Amino acid sequence: MKKLAYTSLFIFLFLSSKITAQYQPKNISKEDLKKANRWVDKTYKSLSQDEKLGQLFIIALYTNRGENEINTVRNIVINDKIGGLILMQDDAAREINLVNEFQQKSKVPLMIGMDAEWGIFQRIATAHKFPWAMTLGAIQDKNLIYQMSAKIAEDCHRMGINWDFAPVVDVNTNPDNPIIGNRSFGF
Repeated sequence: MKKLAYTSLFIFLFLSSKITAQYQPKNISKEDLKKANRWVDKTYKSLSQDEKLGQLFIIALYTNRGENEINTVRNIVINDKIGGLILMQDDAAREINLVNEFQQKSKVPLMIGMDAEWGIFQRIATAHKFPWAMTLGAIQDKNLIYQMSAKIAEDCHRMGINWDFAPVVDVNTNPDNPIIGNRSFGF
């Protein structure tokens, strides 16, 4: 009985709250928000069923695997109308040029992502190198973390990346796990 009451209460609170899954900047005006929503509605309605399906996919762009790999991605962007790319490795200039090319060839702007938990150095060896999450978890001055995240955001912006798959909030509950380790903010 208690379980049913708690479940019902949770469902009621969840449905009655004004929670949105979409991030909205605090400094956007109501008019700009309406304009953006109109663009989204118009763009979505202009897509075929196959194009809508393609928008659900993000594929990896390995520019260090040669021209055949890049041409495969180029064809997928053009023919399958995918929603985005995740940049994997190479030099920044090459990736920027390809992102610009693919954006021009895409009907809908591509969502460009990178797994850059500790900055784009994670994928591009010549970029700024920042500490891993475990180090950040030990820092007492939160302003340093803010400054670091602002620099990572600036680096991503300069490369055309609009989605950094970070920070990771992994918890290192198993010290034998080789994947989590330093990627965790702590125990």
